[in-house]
Amino acid sequence: ILKWAQAIGLSGDLRYRHEWIDQEDKDDRHRHRIRLRLNVSAKVNEQWDAGLRLATGSKGDPVSTNQDLGQAFSDKPVWLDAAYASYHPDSVKGLNITAGKADVPFYAAGRNQLIWDHDLTPEGICAQYGLELAPKSKLLLTAGGFWVAENATEADPALWGIQGYLQQSIGTATLVAGLSYYNFTHLKGYTALNREWDGSTTNKFFGNSSTGGRFANDYDLLEVFGQLDMNLAGIPISTFGTYVINTATEAGFYEDTGWLIGLKVNKASEPGSWELSYDYRDIGADAVVGQFNDSDFIGGGTDGKGHRFSAAYQWAKNVQLGLTYYNNTITRTAQDIGYDRLQLDLVVKFK
Repeated sequence: ILKWAQAIGLSGDLRYRHEWIDQEDKDDRHRHRIRLRLNVSAKVNEQWDAGLRLATGSKGDPVSTNQDLGQAFSDKPVWLDAAYASYHPDSVKGLNITAGKADVPFYAAGRNQLIWDHDLTPEGICAQYGLELAPKSKLLLTAGGFWVAENATEADPALWGIQGYLQQSIGTATLVAGLSYYNFTHLKGYTALNREWDGSTTNKFFGNSSTGGRFANDYDLLEVFGQLDMNLAGIPISTFGTYVINTATEAGFYEDTGWLIGLKVNKASEPGSWELSYDYRDIGADAVVGQFNDSDFIGGGTDGKGHRFSAAYQWAKNVQLGLTYYNNTITRTAQDIGYDRLQLDLVVKFK
């Protein structure tokens, strides 16, 4: 009877987290946090889809959907985390165009967060195209333009990105190798981006170089990445790495580069299954835009190095336990600062 309901899909997840942070120059911090995300998808017709996502968060932070518990049992805010329409024309197989606010469309080897935080949802238009080159070889291309800020008196900062990578199957293994180029326009000389969303008069550059309360550099990022997935003795194993350099700054070699290598063993999917992962990264002050990369590593931003250890156990269908430990060093100060962060998670998915 309700034919329209057949075209609507609902899904989401709830995460409960206990977090401990030990930063060398600050008191230890313990906090409990929740993250709730609700996805609504709609099939408009055979060539068009639309969707939106509501999520918890604090002050509209673009790289966090966590909400701290406490605050005298106060109600928690819910934000519009994504809203988009997508077009996949029958006339061009493998093409998909998305307009609106959506997840980062660019591939990240090993789902790393060296350049983009997983919670970030850029706003603009992008196109993705997949082309079969051979039965076991595929070329994937992504390009898009995203609006970072709008200002009536200054040129508007924007992000233009293009990425291409080859996916090649070799027996039971799969190799991915590719390049990305991200061009931030009008960022040099612009005010701190945190003032766009938190209502603060305090400038936060998250490790990036600044002068006079404004960005000291532009950010034109060239990334090289690769990933190898294989199966050893029935256990899936993935190794991955990425390297990025900001070609728009005259800072020293260390300050404008960042890199990450990692390993993942097994996959937590079926009840009773598990996975382990590890990565090490070293990221210079102006290698990437600190507002948009991993908000957990070194407390967010750039100019740091260190390890990330992670484990997950599939407790039941759609219920997972997780543990993540960061052992990092913040290098943006005159003296290095030790930074440790432990996260214990319970994740419940629904659909």
